[in-house]
Amino acid sequence: MATLFGDVRPGDLITANFWNQVLHVIQSHETRIVALEGEALSGGGEVTIKNISPSPAHVGDTLTITGTNFGLPTSNTVTIAGIRVTQFLPGSGDTQLIVTIPNVQGVPQNGEQVTLLVGNPNGSAPAFIFTLLPAQATIPTGELFVSLTQAPTDPQLVAGKTYNFVFTVTAITSMDETYALAPAVDLGWPVTALDNLNRPTTQLFLAKGDPPNGTKQNVTVQVTIPNGAATNTVGQLSLLVTSMRNPQQLFKGSGNIPIKVGSAAPPATDKIVLSFNKVQAGGTFTNGTVNIPPNNIQVEVDFTALIKDPGKYHIDLKVQGDPQNKWTPQLGGSSTLATFTTNTNNLIMTGLSAAPGAPDAQFILTVSSSDSPPAIAQFSQPIHAGT
Repeated sequence: MATLFGDVRPGDLITANFWNQVLHVIQSHETRIVALEGEALSGGGEVTIKNISPSPAHVGDTLTITGTNFGLPTSNTVTIAGIRVTQFLPGSGDTQLIVTIPNVQGVPQNGEQVTLLVGNPNGSAPAFIFTLLPAQATIPTGELFVSLTQAPTDPQLVAGKTYNFVFTVTAITSMDETYALAPAVDLGWPVTALDNLNRPTTQLFLAKGDPPNGTKQNVTVQVTIPNGAATNTVGQLSLLVTSMRNPQQLFKGSGNIPIKVGSAAPPATDKIVLSFNKVQAGGTFTNGTVNIPPNNIQVEVDFTALIKDPGKYHIDLKVQGDPQNKWTPQLGGSSTLATFTTNTNNLIMTGLSAAPGAPDAQFILTVSSSDSPPAIAQFSQPIHAGT
């Protein structure tokens, strides 16, 4: 780069001639900049739209518009389905404009044809028609089911040994997701979730699951009964599965599964999968426990039953750990449930009230088939009288 001016030393006289030279150079640069901007705007031809990407596109997508003679991005007016784009993203220039598709309302699920318009001082491009789809969901929604499907076959579970319990996680969900796994035994016994290569893991990936079958995957939970654990000691095993992106709405636990030292493991089944759904107004759900105010007012507590085979099923409720009968459970409908297709997802509504002084207990839901021998599933939900 050529040197335009010599250095000014302390004490030198700065003359009018010197300042005029500086101003002339500044003016020359300004003239050149204006000329370049005008050239960019004119582009040497008409404005055109050659292509867009992606195509089709969703509401909210980043859209790249390829064409000619866009000039300065901010000189353009861009509308999609009649809605003006208000910002041009980095990378926009004379041959492409990068924008975010605005929030077009009422786009049907299978999409619709919309018009893209681009105009600037050099003219307007012919209308460009493309298929616009509704916004893509960014978090998974749906239903999870967690059931014990394989238990140890030992006639007795003894202290000092490690046992494998296999849970099946079923996801009827809107998209692929990774879930956090949280196995636990309430007595603090060592417990670890294992992947399909028998390596310790804290996460599980499940692909999108369409109804009615969803996507299924097994999780092995390894439990060690500590040395010295007394016979008849009962530890409550549970597995909580929680969506990484939607932890407040997409999670499910297995319920408490009793492991009694000196007894056989509880039976496992994949024919009936029970799970907690939600507690309605008046109660709360915190850290896996349903909280009911101790005021003798009934609160609705809902469960879901994923039933594999068509048939008739019996529903039974009880509260365990309440010797003074301070808790009152009640079914919200019939005690008989009939299904007519495979893998039906059934809502079971119950009511639960607590009297003052009601102890922490387990709310037990049992569903059994009318077959002989019957298929039986039991779900144990911790309950607390309070908020």
